[in-house]
Amino acid sequence: MDEGPLKQKLASCFEKDMKPSDWSISHRGGGTMQFPEHTYASIMAGTRMGAGIQECDVTFTKDKQLVCRHAQCDLHTTTNVVAIPELNAKCTVPFKPTMNGSVATAKCCTSDFTVDELKQLCAKMDASNPAATTPAEFLGGTPGYRTDLYAKTCERILSLREFIDLVDALGLKFTAELKTPEVPMPFPADSDYTQAKFAQQLVDEFKAAKISPKRVWLQSFLYDDLLYWIDAEPKWAQQAVLLDESADASMTMPEAVVNLEKYAKAGVKIVAPPLQYLVTVEEGKIVPSEYARTAKRVGLKIITWSLERSGWLSDGSGGGYYYSSIANITNNEGDVYNLLHTRDNDMSWTFLPKCLDNTPKTDNTSSSLHCLFSSPEFRNGHGISLVTTTTSASHLIGLDAFVDKPMPHATRQGASFEPAYEVLPVEGKGQGVVAKRRIRRGEIIMVDVPAVLIAVSFLAETKPHHRRRILKQALNQLPEETRSRAYGLGRSSSKYEVDAIMGPNSNTVVVADDQVHVGLFTEIAVCCNAYYRFSERRLTMEVVAFHAIEQGEEIVMSYVPLETPAEERRRYLRDHWDFACSCSLCRASELDRTNSEAWREKVKSLKETILNARNEGYYQHAITMTEEWLMISEWDMTPPFMPEYHDTLADLYFLKGDMANATRYARMAVDGWAKLGSVDDEQLERARLFLHHLDELNEKRKR
Repeated sequence: MDEGPLKQKLASCFEKDMKPSDWSISHRGGGTMQFPEHTYASIMAGTRMGAGIQECDVTFTKDKQLVCRHAQCDLHTTTNVVAIPELNAKCTVPFKPTMNGSVATAKCCTSDFTVDELKQLCAKMDASNPAATTPAEFLGGTPGYRTDLYAKTCERILSLREFIDLVDALGLKFTAELKTPEVPMPFPADSDYTQAKFAQQLVDEFKAAKISPKRVWLQSFLYDDLLYWIDAEPKWAQQAVLLDESADASMTMPEAVVNLEKYAKAGVKIVAPPLQYLVTVEEGKIVPSEYARTAKRVGLKIITWSLERSGWLSDGSGGGYYYSSIANITNNEGDVYNLLHTRDNDMSWTFLPKCLDNTPKTDNTSSSLHCLFSSPEFRNGHGISLVTTTTSASHLIGLDAFVDKPMPHATRQGASFEPAYEVLPVEGKGQGVVAKRRIRRGEIIMVDVPAVLIAVSFLAETKPHHRRRILKQALNQLPEETRSRAYGLGRSSSKYEVDAIMGPNSNTVVVADDQVHVGLFTEIAVCCNAYYRFSERRLTMEVVAFHAIEQGEEIVMSYVPLETPAEERRRYLRDHWDFACSCSLCRASELDRTNSEAWREKVKSLKETILNARNEGYYQHAITMTEEWLMISEWDMTPPFMPEYHDTLADLYFLKGDMANATRYARMAVDGWAKLGSVDDEQLERARLFLHHLDELNEKRKR
């Protein structure tokens, strides 16, 4: 692989524990370089290599059962069917040896056999010998870059249901391709087994296995199949994938690009072209193609295929079919990582990422690469600019944080309500946010998404003039309305414009495995009757009332963690936000401040002790301290968020073995999360699953 930041970054992962990822899909099981495809052995190999999604190419048998085969008529190259005389005779074209200069031929289809007959076959590596004079010779021909070493046992063909049960037991997700039939439909000609029935049967198999549509990506090369699912099975169509190789066949690439808008308008959510459709070369570098940029612009998500189907990249071939659009710069095996890096990072953004390597030239450690990523389409045109590491960006992409998903039901119910606040002049403070009505404790007051999100590591490691230049570009790449709001925010006294804007208007949030970032929120500009909750899955900030706020009362938030000592708080606010705090606590008497600080230090200590007691098995002690935590927090008017408090008690009582109290608090937690109506329903779903688990255990005890 060529030297550079990407190689250094990948090298830093050497010998680290690898984790399964939905970003990786096991093609035909995943072990197809060494194991017969669509078999138990191949699926287990792909799973060991870290795939989060397993693929079954679905076709039908003579008795209309669904099985996993890459093509309807590939049995003569992927199984030993031609070596079994009674089954070879049933093939569409039985084996014919080479003769008088002709090549050996056969054509055997799943629709030639019943599922019981298919179960007699042994799977093998996908290959055939055109010079074969016998069936045994025809079974050879495996390319040199694959192996028959692990194909010596008889791996059986899997039915779709067997595949579903296996992958479900592994805890993975599914992609199922409805293979284009190679026989006329309906099949047989006088039956009612149409293409639509075939498409419906695929969905019905997953339904019968009680698999959620959120775990399944249906896919097909036939646009009509996608239209059928959109109309007949809308829940399953949400992740249905249109496989697109149209620029290889009847149309040119410009026509294929134009069709993307038609697909999006019809309700298609995801397209999956071959790798070479997505990239091109500009100034010697791999960059997203017009196809990729258009798909992004019209709101289509992108999956692609197939990484393991090419031969050597360093043999002068330029990589073959899947590298044809970048063949002129493909010359070594490491180029596959450059291709993947472009796919993973550059195609999620409207502007090409701009990166800075902050590693000193004399430093032998892995590079510290931060990039500016911008997407004006984020949240229906609000837009976002993200300045972070490529690792953090990939993490957020994997969470679908940039996808505009429908809001949870509880949130939609209150979406049309009038804001509970208004912006008014506040004596001695300028503009302030004031309650228009009584706001109940735990109510979400306002919701906002960041216009700019910046890794603290970037701020700390980047020279000031580079930092300001990148942040200026981050603001300028936002949509006009959001950019205008950002430039219209209140400013500090800093002589540099971006520093003056960011200083008093940003909040710290944590994303991507505890990486601290600073978010610029144009609506939420911050002692404390409200606090904020940040969801990295939806990149959304929610301001929640700590306690009841009366009509006319100012709504204020803390820029600093509440347990921070008073002097530290004041110093932090002065150094980072350029103002002196004038909240009620900072203006209180020394005795009141001392008492409050003592209570908050006690709460901080209690939280640590509760966690230690839980980990060491002292569950009753942890319960007692959790209840004390609530009491002390109430005295200081900084109570814990009640659904989280109830979650904690439910967990502790369950570990203690007190099912009655565990169930009681679990129900209170579910009720609290549901009433909150958060834009992120992850905690609600987790609480519901925990309660469901408790209910199942309670039911078993009754039997």
